[in-house]
Amino acid sequence: MRAYILVDIQPGRESDILTHLATVEGIVYADVVHGAFDLVVVLEGDPETIDKTIMRIRRLPYVKKTESMLSFHPTSWEELSYELSSGTMAKSRVERT
Repeated sequence: MRAYILVDIQPGRESDILTHLATVEGIVYADVVHGAFDLVVVLEGDPETIDKTIMRIRRLPYVKKTESMLSFHPTSWEELSYELSSGTMAKSRVERT
């Protein structure tokens, strides 16, 4: 399972949050972004671990709010690109959407 966590933080605290996130297990990567949220964090793991990690992120200093999006059938970009270009997209993947 994969989760995308959008994080709204206090202005100017990006490096502080990234320092805190370095100590959190289960994070695949985190990117500072511009827009309604300041940071996108990607998690991978079982649902219970992801839930605990999200709650830990929410309790970090300088975090104002979070929004979570869960992917129950994550696919690598390479796999998806190959399926699209070769016309072999799995029927089960199309039916899920």
